[in-house]
Amino acid sequence: RYVAYFLYAIGYTSIVLLYFFGIYPLYSLVALIGLPLTLYAAKNLHRNYNSPFDMIPAIVGTILTHIVTGFSIVFGYLMSLAPNTLYLIIYILGITSYITYEVLEIRRGVAAFNLIKSMVTAKNR
Repeated sequence: RYVAYFLYAIGYTSIVLLYFFGIYPLYSLVALIGLPLTLYAAKNLHRNYNSPFDMIPAIVGTILTHIVTGFSIVFGYLMSLAPNTLYLIIYILGITSYITYEVLEIRRGVAAFNLIKSMVTAKNR
C-alpha cells in the first residue's frame, strides 16, 4: 500500500520537476488537475487494503488517474504550440466534469456491488 502512495507522489512530483527543468511546457501543469482523483483512490486503497473486492474503487480511480494525467500532459504540449485561454478553460471544465462523472459512477457501482454482496451473504447464512 505504501508503495502505491510513493508512486502517486513521485508521479506528480515528476510533472512539476520536469516543468521546472524546462522539459515540460507550462501548460503541462494542468495535469495536476488529476490530483484529487489520486487522493480519492489513495483513500480507498488505504481503507480497503485487506479486502480485494472492496478495493475496486481504488483500482478504478488509479486507472482514471492515469487517463486524466496522460491526456492532460498531451493537452499541455498541444497548448504550448497554440496557446489559447479559452481552450484551457474548456479543457479544465471538461476534464473536471469527466472526473466528477466517473467518481459518481464508481460510487454507484460500489453501492450496487455492496447490495449484491449483502444478498449473497444473507443467502449463505
